[in-house]
Amino acid sequence: HRTALQGGILADCMGGGKTVTTLALIASGAAEARAEPLRAGWSRATLVLAPSHLVGQWEQECRGFTGSALRCIVLESARDLEECTCEDLVEADIVVAPMDLLHKGQQSYMQHLCAVAGLPAAVPRFMHGSSKVRATGGEPDVLTGVVIPGHPAEPYAGVKGRQADRDAAALATKRYGDAIAAVRAKSFDTSAKGVPLEFFSWRRVVVDECHEPLCMTAGDDESQRDKQEMAAVKADARTCAMRELLGLAELDVANRPLRWRQGLWGLSGTPLLSQSTLRCTEMAAIAGTYVAGAATHWRTMERASRRDVF
Repeated sequence: HRTALQGGILADCMGGGKTVTTLALIASGAAEARAEPLRAGWSRATLVLAPSHLVGQWEQECRGFTGSALRCIVLESARDLEECTCEDLVEADIVVAPMDLLHKGQQSYMQHLCAVAGLPAAVPRFMHGSSKVRATGGEPDVLTGVVIPGHPAEPYAGVKGRQADRDAAALATKRYGDAIAAVRAKSFDTSAKGVPLEFFSWRRVVVDECHEPLCMTAGDDESQRDKQEMAAVKADARTCAMRELLGLAELDVANRPLRWRQGLWGLSGTPLLSQSTLRCTEMAAIAGTYVAGAATHWRTMERASRRDVF
């Protein structure tokens, strides 16, 4: 099946110029972007998602290489977003935000999102209960299994009977999706403040250090994958929230939390040496291109809770 390429990965060593290359791409098309006729919900800006500790660096690099030529907005928290008008976000050249926005200060951002959407219920936490409980993100082999009727120890084989956790994960994703749909159904005046990032169609989206939300397992030993998955989630709920924002499990890019018109690009200088097949498949999925094969199919990335019905 042929599909249009909707982005890619710029992979180069640390210090190889990935940031400046991206800034050059944005600067070279700034005049065209500023002249582009806009539809409702469109932004001229490139949305850059970066690890929290690199958000400020993007602003510094932008000023250092382009001076005042590019209009750059930095959003480090929901509070920063609430200070920006819709016009600010539409007319900017670059908008920089933390990739773990749904984890860092999650409740304040989610409360704001639901308030703008007009929904009475807040989105549940993406990690349900304690840090030991799997919620959203990652691969379904941890969360799914075959029902064994009448088996008291493991009614859901391979998932330790954690159907309640699957339900909580599905509810979080469903509520988040409902909030996004409600926001996108609205219209906002240019002076409106705090319009969520999910409302806009960005010129492009750039994910810095794009390897971070990929493949939560470590190593190639299939027999140890369940244990590796759980260990990864116990250590870092942040990765699950990053995957949720990128919508890696969503096949239709139009239904992902973030929308773009010219493509989504990942930047990484970190070699992915383990589970190379799965990692390459997920890298392709970042830009909405799914690689299918006998050993690796796109359903290996589909969140199990997506198949629960609400």
